[in-house]
Amino acid sequence: MDDIYKIIDTREPSEFKIKSFSGYKRRDVIEALEKSILSKKIENACNWVCECICSDYIDKTWQHLITIASNVININNPTLSNFLYKKNVLFYNIYNNIKCKIELRNDLTIRNLMFGVTVLLALSDKTKRYDKYPKLKDIDFDFSKIQTKLTATSNLLNTDFIRFNEPAELKLIFNEIYFHLKKSDGYGKCIYWILWVIEWEHRNIKCRNKWTIEPRKVDVKHDTDLMWIIWECLFLDLKDTNKRRQVLSLYEIFKHNYSPKKRKRRLPLVLHAVSIITHPINYSIPLISDKSIYIQTQCYVNKIFESKKIHEVNNIVKEKLSKRATEPKRQKQVEKQIQKEILKNKLDLFNELDFNL
Repeated sequence: MDDIYKIIDTREPSEFKIKSFSGYKRRDVIEALEKSILSKKIENACNWVCECICSDYIDKTWQHLITIASNVININNPTLSNFLYKKNVLFYNIYNNIKCKIELRNDLTIRNLMFGVTVLLALSDKTKRYDKYPKLKDIDFDFSKIQTKLTATSNLLNTDFIRFNEPAELKLIFNEIYFHLKKSDGYGKCIYWILWVIEWEHRNIKCRNKWTIEPRKVDVKHDTDLMWIIWECLFLDLKDTNKRRQVLSLYEIFKHNYSPKKRKRRLPLVLHAVSIITHPINYSIPLISDKSIYIQTQCYVNKIFESKKIHEVNNIVKEKLSKRATEPKRQKQVEKQIQKEILKNKLDLFNELDFNL
C-alpha cells in the first residue's frame, strides 16, 4: 500500500479510549455510524466507519455492525445472514493473527470488509425493525398465572430433549417455544418465552437455587450454557434449505469465541433466527440493492483514509523536523564561539607583542 493511504500515527491505542483519531468522543463516533446506516447516508457512514478503523475500534465496530444487521435489517434482506457469516470468518482469520491490532487499520482487506458491510447495511431495506422486545415484570414469573399463558395443545418434544438433571420447568417452556416455532404467527410468543427462560435462569442463579444444565454437543468451552438448548430447539425439524442455511450462519456467528459475558450482545442473533423460522420469506430479493454504489465505495476506500491523514500525530516526524529547525541555530552558535576564540587569540597575540616591545 502506498504511504499516502497509510495511517502513520504514533499515538498508543490507550489514547483513543476517550477520544477518537480525529478528536471526537468515542461513543459519539459509534452512534454517528449507526445513525448514518439507518438513514441510508452512504458517504457519512463511510466516513464514520473509517474513523472507527483509524481509532482502533475495529473489533467493537465489527460486532456492532452485526448487531445492527440482526436488530434493524433482519429478514428485510433475506440472505444477509449467510453473507455476514462468510465475512465474519474472513475478518477473524485476519484479526486473530495480528498481535498489534491497531496495525489492522492499514490492512486493505479489513478496510474493504468493514466498508463493504457498512455500505450493504446502509443500502438494505429497513421497512420493519425487529428490536422491540417485550419487557418482563415480576408478575410474569408468578407460576400460578403462567398456566394461563401456555397455549401448546400437547407435548411435542421428545422426552429426552430436557435431560434428567435439568430443571423440570424447562420441559414446559421449551415445549411452548417449539409449539410457536411451527406457527406462521408465532414470532411474538417465541420471543417472549425465550426472553422469559433467560431471565428465569438469571433469577434462579441469583437466588442460589439449584440450576444444572448438562453439556450439549457444541465445540466451545461453555457447553453447559442455556443458550445451546435454545439453539437446539430452533433447529428441530428445520427442513427448509434456505432457512436452515441462514439460521446456521447466525448460529456459527453466535458460537464463535462465545462466553456467557457475550450472551446479551449476541442475543439479537438468536431472535433473528426466530424471525427467519416463523416468517414467510422472499429469497428472490437481491443481497445488494444497488451494486454500482457498492462497487464505487469499495474503489474509494483508500481515498477516505487519505483524507484522514490531516489528523495524524507523528512524534517521530516532529522530532526530526525539530532537529532540523534547531540545526541552523546550533551552527550559528558554533560560528560565534569560533569567532570569539579567534578574536581572543588575536588579542592574546597583540598583548604578547606589546609586552615584548
